[in-house]
Amino acid sequence: MPEVHISSHDNNIEKDLRNFKRKVDKAGLPALVRQNMAHTPPTAERKRAKAAAKKRWEKKLKKEQEAMVRMIRSRLSKRAKKQNDLVNRVKAESAENED
Repeated sequence: MPEVHISSHDNNIEKDLRNFKRKVDKAGLPALVRQNMAHTPPTAERKRAKAAAKKRWEKKLKKEQEAMVRMIRSRLSKRAKKQNDLVNRVKAESAENED
């Protein structure tokens, strides 16, 4: 259980209350209280768990897709850089040959 010691030297109860609320939220107590407030049928629990799993899966797919896009973009930029280097080299050689 989260606990916060009240600091009496500055008499700032609001600060101590904010710290306590932050620790309670971090411990996940509000979610547990909401979860245990009323009985939820097993079908509702399964539905909620299935929705959470779907959301996790979609998040994973989105991350993988973003990684793939970054990889393709980097490869394309490297290829474009090589092509620009080749074009510049050919231009330089042709300029030398004209002289």
